[in-house]
Amino acid sequence: MSNASWLISPQKSLIGEGATLHFIRRPWASMLTLRIIFSEDIYSETSSNNGISYLASRMMLEGTEQWSSQELNIYMEKYAIEALALPGGLQFACLKDSWPKLQKVLAEILKRPKLEQGRFSKVKRQIEQELKSSFDDSDQLAHFHLRQAVFDKSPGNLLPTGSPQSISSIGESQIRDYWARNLHADAIRMYMVAPMDSNCIEKGFQGVLPNLEPGSYFSKDLPLIEPRKQIQQKFVLKDRKKTSIAMGHIGVRRWSEDYACLRLIDQVLGASSGFTSRLASRLREDLGLCYYIYGDVCSSAGRIPGIFQIMMGTSPENVEEAIGQIKLTVEELLNEGPELMELEDARSYLLGSMAFSFETHNSLIQLMTEKQNYNLDEDFLVQDRERLKQISSEDFHQVACRTFDLSKLHSIVVGAKSPANWV
Repeated sequence: MSNASWLISPQKSLIGEGATLHFIRRPWASMLTLRIIFSEDIYSETSSNNGISYLASRMMLEGTEQWSSQELNIYMEKYAIEALALPGGLQFACLKDSWPKLQKVLAEILKRPKLEQGRFSKVKRQIEQELKSSFDDSDQLAHFHLRQAVFDKSPGNLLPTGSPQSISSIGESQIRDYWARNLHADAIRMYMVAPMDSNCIEKGFQGVLPNLEPGSYFSKDLPLIEPRKQIQQKFVLKDRKKTSIAMGHIGVRRWSEDYACLRLIDQVLGASSGFTSRLASRLREDLGLCYYIYGDVCSSAGRIPGIFQIMMGTSPENVEEAIGQIKLTVEELLNEGPELMELEDARSYLLGSMAFSFETHNSLIQLMTEKQNYNLDEDFLVQDRERLKQISSEDFHQVACRTFDLSKLHSIVVGAKSPANWV
């Protein structure tokens, strides 16, 4: 692929009453995908209302002034319109021929959403049950406690869809207030990939979007993240045959200067598939200490720092030895750096897999969103590829040493048996 093929250069325009649209045309496609992002997302939440941006989005798909929840669902099903609630947004996908029908749906849910008490209570119970089921999984529970250990009480420990307790406490008036603050033109950004030309798209949005609210703006503020300083070793009792282990410390933001190198480090240490990573090769293939193991720093990196995290499932009798071997594996990488073949294999894989970034509408919308969020150049993927090509063993070693710190690792064990001297 030529460098021009890697450019992310959406057409940007103000539509309706002033909402921003980022649009890429794919004339050969038969479907379109639209992502709508509101000004307030998880980074605007607190521990007491965590999940409100998701709950507010989900309630927008539960009926309008014209349509009941059932009528809205029947209409979208009739025209094969797929809708997904996001924390602080909505996403839609449909065939090109259903674009006029999607316009009608958008006009209803963006301009005339209706909060019906019975539906609101039912949706809250559904979300609470979904979250409780998620926490019943020992891996999910271990990761939750790792986030709590790393971020302490700072907003980094908030969950995209909230917790059962925070969702339960959110009232109808808070949802209506959220809609009032976010359902107006200047609090909305849209990202779209479609086969139609821009004139057709812009015309289609006329009369669909809410009006501009005087004095409004799209919030860009991010919360202060203060990681916990006291290192935690925590045991959580869960009567399961499998024991889940989560270890980690504060990570990096999505577009740090070390991000490209850290993707290589992830591949070598624990993110690659099969038994090719160091963690999987040693703990699963050579020593037979785990059912699975994964480690990386990049997957959780975002507008706020993510987590350097290692997740593993093992049997109770192997916990202490497995934790020791994890630390030893990381220590060897920090002391010795990568082998040349490891580095080249990881580089080759990442460069080859980047082409899949354009494979789906959803992945292309994600790239547009990242470009906007991090104020990136249109050739940021070209720059990323060049960085990957130039990273040496010395660069790898230096970045690993300044990113990973064994003395700051928090350790969480979820299972039926506590390791010795743990609480």
